[in-house]
Amino acid sequence: MADEYALVPEKEVRRLREDIDSIKKNPLGSLGGNDLVESIKNLNAAINSLTELFKTAAEELKIEERETQTIATKVEPLLEKIDLIMDQNKKIARGIVAVADMLGGVEEEKPAFSPRPPVFTSRQGPMMPPSLPPPPAMPPAPPAPPAPRKGLF
Repeated sequence: MADEYALVPEKEVRRLREDIDSIKKNPLGSLGGNDLVESIKNLNAAINSLTELFKTAAEELKIEERETQTIATKVEPLLEKIDLIMDQNKKIARGIVAVADMLGGVEEEKPAFSPRPPVFTSRQGPMMPPSLPPPPAMPPAPPAPPAPRKGLF
Protein backbone atom coordinates (compact mmCIF):
# COMPACT_ATOMS: atom_id res chain seq x y z
CA MET A 1 0.00 0.00 0.00
CA ALA A 2 2.82 2.32 0.59
CA ASP A 3 3.63 2.01 -3.05
CA GLU A 4 0.22 3.39 -4.03
CA TYR A 5 0.78 6.61 -2.12
CA ALA A 6 4.14 7.03 -3.64
CA LEU A 7 2.55 7.36 -7.07
CA VAL A 8 0.73 10.61 -6.10
CA PRO A 9 3.12 13.50 -5.73
CA GLU A 10 3.15 15.17 -2.33
CA LYS A 11 2.49 18.53 -3.93
CA GLU A 12 -0.80 17.24 -5.37
CA VAL A 13 -1.87 15.78 -2.02
CA ARG A 14 -1.19 19.13 -0.31
CA ARG A 15 -3.29 20.96 -2.92
CA LEU A 16 -6.17 18.53 -2.44
CA ARG A 17 -6.02 19.01 1.37
CA GLU A 18 -6.16 22.79 0.91
CA ASP A 19 -9.18 22.41 -1.38
CA ILE A 20 -10.94 20.25 1.21
CA ASP A 21 -10.22 22.80 3.96
CA SER A 22 -11.53 25.67 1.84
CA ILE A 23 -14.71 23.70 1.08
CA LYS A 24 -15.18 23.02 4.81
CA LYS A 25 -14.82 26.74 5.57
CA ASN A 26 -17.14 27.93 2.75
CA PRO A 27 -19.40 25.08 1.59
CA LEU A 28 -21.32 27.34 -0.82
CA GLY A 29 -18.24 28.14 -2.79
CA SER A 30 -18.26 31.15 -5.06
CA LEU A 31 -21.95 31.93 -4.39
CA GLY A 32 -21.09 33.19 -0.99
CA GLY A 33 -23.43 33.13 1.95
CA ASN A 34 -24.79 36.64 1.47
CA ASP A 35 -25.83 36.09 -2.14
CA LEU A 36 -27.67 32.88 -1.27
CA VAL A 37 -29.51 34.48 1.65
CA GLU A 38 -30.56 37.40 -0.57
CA SER A 39 -31.80 34.99 -3.26
CA ILE A 40 -33.85 33.09 -0.69
CA LYS A 41 -35.38 36.35 0.58
CA ASN A 42 -36.33 37.34 -2.99
CA LEU A 43 -37.82 33.92 -3.60
CA ASN A 44 -39.79 34.14 -0.35
CA ALA A 45 -41.17 37.58 -1.32
CA ALA A 46 -42.17 36.29 -4.78
CA ILE A 47 -43.95 33.30 -3.24
CA ASN A 48 -45.79 35.59 -0.78
CA SER A 49 -46.98 37.89 -3.57
CA LEU A 50 -48.10 34.87 -5.60
CA THR A 51 -50.03 33.57 -2.59
CA GLU A 52 -51.76 36.95 -2.21
CA LEU A 53 -52.62 36.92 -5.91
CA PHE A 54 -54.25 33.49 -5.57
CA LYS A 55 -56.22 34.64 -2.50
CA THR A 56 -57.54 37.66 -4.38
CA ALA A 57 -58.46 35.55 -7.40
CA ALA A 58 -60.29 33.05 -5.17
CA GLU A 59 -62.30 35.85 -3.52
CA GLU A 60 -63.23 37.32 -6.90
CA LEU A 61 -64.34 33.90 -8.14
CA LYS A 62 -66.57 33.48 -5.08
CA ILE A 63 -68.17 36.88 -5.70
CA GLU A 64 -68.67 36.07 -9.38
CA GLU A 65 -70.23 32.71 -8.51
CA ARG A 66 -72.72 34.40 -6.16
CA GLU A 67 -73.63 36.90 -8.88
CA THR A 68 -74.08 34.08 -11.39
CA GLN A 69 -76.38 32.22 -9.01
CA THR A 70 -78.41 35.38 -8.41
CA ILE A 71 -78.81 35.98 -12.15
CA ALA A 72 -79.72 32.32 -12.72
CA THR A 73 -82.50 32.47 -10.12
CA LYS A 74 -83.92 35.57 -11.82
CA VAL A 75 -83.62 34.21 -15.37
CA GLU A 76 -85.01 30.72 -14.68
CA PRO A 77 -88.70 31.82 -14.45
CA LEU A 78 -88.30 33.80 -17.67
CA LEU A 79 -86.93 30.76 -19.48
CA GLU A 80 -89.85 28.67 -18.24
CA LYS A 81 -92.32 31.28 -19.54
CA ILE A 82 -90.57 31.37 -22.91
CA ASP A 83 -90.79 27.57 -23.12
CA LEU A 84 -94.51 27.74 -22.31
CA ILE A 85 -95.11 30.40 -24.98
CA MET A 86 -93.17 28.37 -27.55
CA ASP A 87 -95.32 25.32 -26.77
CA GLN A 88 -98.49 27.39 -27.12
CA ASN A 89 -97.27 28.82 -30.44
CA LYS A 90 -96.67 25.28 -31.74
CA LYS A 91 -100.23 24.28 -30.79
CA ILE A 92 -101.66 27.39 -32.46
CA ALA A 93 -99.64 26.72 -35.61
CA ARG A 94 -100.90 23.12 -35.74
CA GLY A 95 -104.48 24.38 -35.36
CA ILE A 96 -104.03 26.89 -38.17
CA VAL A 97 -102.62 24.18 -40.42
CA ALA A 98 -105.54 21.88 -39.58
CA VAL A 99 -108.11 24.60 -40.38
CA ALA A 100 -106.27 25.44 -43.61
CA ASP A 101 -106.32 21.75 -44.59
CA MET A 102 -110.06 21.57 -43.92
CA LEU A 103 -110.73 24.71 -45.94
CA GLY A 104 -108.36 23.72 -48.73
CA GLY A 105 -111.04 21.64 -50.54
CA VAL A 106 -113.76 24.30 -50.35
CA GLU A 107 -113.66 26.80 -53.19
CA GLU A 108 -115.27 30.16 -52.87
CA GLU A 109 -118.02 30.90 -55.35
CA LYS A 110 -116.84 33.51 -57.76
CA PRO A 111 -119.37 35.94 -59.16
CA ALA A 112 -120.14 35.55 -62.85
CA PHE A 113 -118.26 37.93 -65.11
CA SER A 114 -120.27 41.06 -65.70
CA PRO A 115 -118.36 43.81 -67.43
CA ARG A 116 -119.52 47.36 -66.94
CA PRO A 117 -121.32 48.75 -69.86
CA PRO A 118 -119.42 51.54 -71.57
CA VAL A 119 -120.58 55.06 -70.94
CA PHE A 120 -120.98 57.28 -73.98
CA THR A 121 -120.95 61.02 -73.66
CA SER A 122 -122.68 63.53 -75.78
CA ARG A 123 -123.21 67.24 -75.60
CA GLN A 124 -126.22 66.63 -73.45
CA GLY A 125 -124.37 64.49 -70.88
CA PRO A 126 -123.62 60.81 -70.38
CA MET A 127 -125.59 58.32 -72.40
CA MET A 128 -126.14 54.70 -71.63
CA PRO A 129 -126.04 52.17 -74.43
CA PRO A 130 -129.25 50.44 -75.28
CA SER A 131 -130.03 47.60 -72.94
CA LEU A 132 -129.07 44.19 -74.13
CA PRO A 133 -130.85 41.08 -73.03
CA PRO A 134 -129.00 39.24 -70.24
CA PRO A 135 -126.81 36.33 -71.33
CA PRO A 136 -128.21 32.87 -70.79
CA ALA A 137 -127.55 31.56 -67.30
CA MET A 138 -124.97 28.84 -66.91
CA PRO A 139 -125.90 25.86 -64.78
CA PRO A 140 -124.07 25.79 -61.43
CA ALA A 141 -120.93 23.69 -61.25
CA PRO A 142 -121.24 20.38 -59.43
CA PRO A 143 -119.90 20.50 -55.86
CA ALA A 144 -116.30 19.45 -55.46
CA PRO A 145 -115.67 16.21 -53.60
CA PRO A 146 -114.58 16.80 -50.02
CA ALA A 147 -110.81 16.85 -49.53
CA PRO A 148 -109.25 14.17 -47.35
CA ARG A 149 -108.92 15.39 -43.80
CA LYS A 150 -105.51 16.15 -42.34
CA GLY A 151 -104.50 17.53 -39.02
CA LEU A 152 -106.10 17.28 -35.59
CA PHE A 153 -109.72 16.47 -36.54
